[in-house]
Amino acid sequence: AAAAGFNVCGAADKRYSLECRLTNDWRCLPSALMIARRFKPQGERGMPVKTKFQWRLMREARYAGAKIVMEANMREPAAGRVALVAGATGLVGREILSAILADETYVAVHGVGRRALATTHLKLSFHLIDFAALPALPAVDDVFIALGTTIKVAGSQRAFRAVDFDAVLALATAARSSGASRLGIVSAMGASEASLIFYNRVKGEMEHAVSRLGFDSLVFARPSMLIGNRDSLGQPERSGEKLALIFMRFGALIPANYRAIEAGRVARALVHAVKTAEKGTRILLSGEMQAS
Repeated sequence: AAAAGFNVCGAADKRYSLECRLTNDWRCLPSALMIARRFKPQGERGMPVKTKFQWRLMREARYAGAKIVMEANMREPAAGRVALVAGATGLVGREILSAILADETYVAVHGVGRRALATTHLKLSFHLIDFAALPALPAVDDVFIALGTTIKVAGSQRAFRAVDFDAVLALATAARSSGASRLGIVSAMGASEASLIFYNRVKGEMEHAVSRLGFDSLVFARPSMLIGNRDSLGQPERSGEKLALIFMRFGALIPANYRAIEAGRVARALVHAVKTAEKGTRILLSGEMQAS
């Protein structure tokens, strides 16, 4: 774009389209298309933009001795929200990311994590980060955190807490500092600070700590045992989830909150809850999410 002489300012969180009109020689097409794909208006987030505007830029360039007339036709897009997803390489996080990318409410999505994503999408930008030393996060509206492990996988209670408490709290704190107003977190059924079970107690302590950060809207999803294809994620199947599949045969006899639940249902319920959230904190129990 610089080679073509474009120097356009606009709000960085807006999306624009670039139209090219060629004259004289069809051989100019490859060059023009290359410029069009790379064309990204630069500017600062929050720069005032008129409700309706149209910038028309005319610039002449030379390619193989032929004259190219390029016309950039930019219009302000429809307003939309920007989301951030953490834990998108996991069972529920993968489903959350998929749901958000397909949702027209969100015009841009930032993924953060310790491992690169296999997913690619026009709306998606991925940031490789260290949760123990978080950089400043991009400005976003809604945040979805699906970080979690088990004591067996982590290797110790301390290592488990570093992920399920420390990393979640650090990310939520950084997101709030970047302007996020809504937050959805995948917690666990039975989460309670007073629980005698270490796993549930850590989840409860995490919920309490995050609740003090001042988000306008906060949603905690508390699923029971999860159902999903961990093989495709390169993760070992968890013993508790194997038992959950066995007990599903007696589903009608098991209370709704304790029945195994598909990861996709958890993701859809959490995304919907965050999008429609009113001010305050909401707890999504597993039985409620079964209908999603």
